Amino acid sequence: MDQTLSEPVGDGKRLLYVSLTTQGKRDGYINIKDTYTTSFEAPSKGYNFFGLYDGHGGDYVANYCANNLHNFLSTELDECGGIEKAIENGYFEIDGYLRNDENVKKQGCTAITVIVTPDKVYVGNAGDSRAVISEFADISKSNNLIESEAILMSNNHIPAQDEEFIRIKIPEPSMPVTRAIGYFEFKKSESVDEQVIIASPDIKEQKISENTEFLVLANYGIWNVFDFYEDPSQAVIDFISEEIVKHLSIEKACNNLLNYCQEKDSNNNMTIIVVAFLKDQQEDDWYNMIKKRHENTKSEIRTANY
Repeated sequence: MDQTLSEPVGDGKRLLYVSLTTQGKRDGYINIKDTYTTSFEAPSKGYNFFGLYDGHGGDYVANYCANNLHNFLSTELDECGGIEKAIENGYFEIDGYLRNDENVKKQGCTAITVIVTPDKVYVGNAGDSRAVISEFADISKSNNLIESEAILMSNNHIPAQDEEFIRIKIPEPSMPVTRAIGYFEFKKSESVDEQVIIASPDIKEQKISENTEFLVLANYGIWNVFDFYEDPSQAVIDFISEEIVKHLSIEKACNNLLNYCQEKDSNNNMTIIVVAFLKDQQEDDWYNMIKKRHENTKSEIRTANY
């Protein structure tokens, strides 16, 4: 399993993140086409950036986005000031730049990005990767105590999704997603309103509070497994929380989640990023907080011992 463990970002007291990826078992997967960015910081603004890019038809577009989209967004932040507008403009700018790149051919990639400010999380998404936040709630659902609630921070841009189906009217047979960077064979019209696949991201924001625990970014290969559960988002955050209760690190929890998906015969490449909101706590204090909050968690999935 190819994996990367990243050090705490910023001053080490606000965020801690881990990113891991593994190659799928599907025939023809020669190279991992997923990639991610976790290194961008804008210290003057107190922002941090995370991005996950799932390549389709090759890895050129995904790699280009991983190396450059955060720079496009940073430029837009300086020019327009507003974060949501900067995210929207950044997606259109990089898509427009790649349109004239002969290396793109018929490739594309989904793009889900996160900007973390001192008090808010902004998620921009084009494609079928998803982001979810674990928010401590201490509420009862169906007579089971749920210590934290999953807050879905993205929409799933696929032809079967109601709003996307209405927009595109008649899906193309070979169209895997309805929003993405690249895929210019589906963007022949100069009018965005007439394009079947668009680069326009959905953007959501969430205030960071004392109850905000961690954020998960994951691509289709992971959600394809968890979509069989009644509440996929809740199942994922409960999996991570339960692993931490077992005195495992975030890295090991993510590794076990990828192993779980492989055991469920996921044939796709899989990438996950988990961002922990330390909020000026020491790392050990954050882990102890999660263990205390989730020691009685009753999730839909009973995770295996690895």
